[in-house]
Amino acid sequence: MAGRFSLLEEELSCPVCTEIFRDPVVLKCSHSFCKACLQKWWREKGSLECPVCRRKSSMDPPPFSLSLRNACEAFLKERSQRATAGSEELCNLHSEKLKLFCLVDQIPVCLVCQTSKKHENHKLRPVQEAAEEYKESEVETEEEVDILMSSDIYSATLCTLSISFSRTQSGWLFREDKTERVGSFLADCFAVNGLVLESRKRREHLSEEDILRNKAVMETWSKGGNMAEHSYE
Repeated sequence: MAGRFSLLEEELSCPVCTEIFRDPVVLKCSHSFCKACLQKWWREKGSLECPVCRRKSSMDPPPFSLSLRNACEAFLKERSQRATAGSEELCNLHSEKLKLFCLVDQIPVCLVCQTSKKHENHKLRPVQEAAEEYKESEVETEEEVDILMSSDIYSATLCTLSISFSRTQSGWLFREDKTERVGSFLADCFAVNGLVLESRKRREHLSEEDILRNKAVMETWSKGGNMAEHSYE
């Protein structure tokens, strides 16, 4: 049934815009187009020729195809009913099952969308496969944050920061490229802190007071880093 439905849609689609005909007109060569699509094509090409077979057309406006318009209206009505009655999500354009996922547009698409101009040269994956990849990436991110929060890595990073400042003031560290080293070290610490804080805020619902307190601590470290840099200038 779905296959026949797709074939019917192809027959009722304009060759120019590839959508269901809107105000269809028919040329003497028997090819049909949306009225607006044909007029735009003629304006851009500067020639009254058929977009499909290139046969020249007369100056007279092409006639409307009433039978084709009725067929399109009936098709659109049936497609809408199928989409409403279906228990699973269907493509808004083609009323087909969303079996693929477009990695470029980041949206689920149907098999008909796969062959459309809109998704030409786009990378597609089966919906189930794309969903599994997304879940795996989410798990990996959560695991990395858990490691930072549950182990001594985060605490060690903060401790190292304090030790580094002390050694800097004593003249033990940062004898070469001191500015770049301090800046890079601070950037790494801010990145770690931001990752952990964001995870905690999402999973433990930290209060605004906690967030501001953490921010104040990081600003204090930042000032310490600036002092360390100036001490060697």
